[in-house]
Amino acid sequence: MSHMHDHGHDHAHSHGHGPDCPCGCHNPGGADPARQLLEGALVLSRSWSRTSSPAIPAAELADRVAGGLRHIAALLAENGVVFGHIKALLRCGTDSVTFSITRLDNVDRITVGGWPPPQPVEAWELTVNVLSLVDNGTVDYALLEELFGPR
Repeated sequence: MSHMHDHGHDHAHSHGHGPDCPCGCHNPGGADPARQLLEGALVLSRSWSRTSSPAIPAAELADRVAGGLRHIAALLAENGVVFGHIKALLRCGTDSVTFSITRLDNVDRITVGGWPPPQPVEAWELTVNVLSLVDNGTVDYALLEELFGPR
């Protein structure tokens, strides 16, 4: 492949790329930095179907989920920012709430249906997804089970 380079004076020229190419416009080692970044990323996804006896108020359950997500975010954040995304979906029948965290100081929630259900819930489904460009070894499936229970 050839390509043009402007060298800051009154001409430009094209040349073929190769491992000893001095142009600096590509990674001579052939490794794509974006691919390397994603290859080192942490990606986890886990779903649960749970029951509770006695039933639990949905708002309390949602607060517990948000607390677990904050804990994960605190382990992965750098300077208060999660370089990625931590998300969850809590579903109780036809009502649900989604959670999203990218900063330690804020858990966004979006409700669907009549959330929170008016009656305490006995059964729910939870899905947690973690995508972080920082994988410091502190978050894994064992931690998800510790925070949200075994599958």
